[in-house]
Amino acid sequence: MRWQLSGEQWQRRYWRVLDRAQDSTPQIQQALDGVESLSLRYLDKDGQWQPDWPPANASGDGLLTELPRAVELRL
Repeated sequence: MRWQLSGEQWQRRYWRVLDRAQDSTPQIQQALDGVESLSLRYLDKDGQWQPDWPPANASGDGLLTELPRAVELRL
């Protein structure tokens, strides 16, 4: 599954197969119309919000594979 902003439409795209080929066509579901902006931020293990993930100052294998504690999506 993939979420995508296309123009002013927030869309959910999904595939009906488990192991899709590169040429598999997704099903597209319109989730919300009139979206003018989108922003994401990520909560790190220290409780600090980061604008990018992994954080720009991340280094080492552990930090690059670490997941955020939360993701905030604003439409």
